[in-house]
Amino acid sequence: MLISHKHKFIFLKTPKTAGTTTEILLSAICGHEDVITPVTKKDEQLRREFCGRNAQNFKPSFWGKMRGERFYFYNHIGAADVFAQVNPETWASYRKFCFVRNP
Repeated sequence: MLISHKHKFIFLKTPKTAGTTTEILLSAICGHEDVITPVTKKDEQLRREFCGRNAQNFKPSFWGKMRGERFYFYNHIGAADVFAQVNPETWASYRKFCFVRNP
């Protein structure tokens, strides 16, 4: 899952739809304030090879916890859980997308 404040999008990752590959490629354009959830060690290595950023900002820092921040984003988090944790203005103004497989 990615939240790019730099490019104003939220990428929701669904299972078995090449979401990790997409996330790795998109992480290359993310900024230092963007949310990037962790993937497997092997996939984090691929991220480094493609000049992408590693997992970052997916849970509050020590000081964030002190300020009462409670967000926690994870790999296959659902849209409702992201909605509950982001600023309503962010949710309304950012583009949201994912890929689904035709059953």
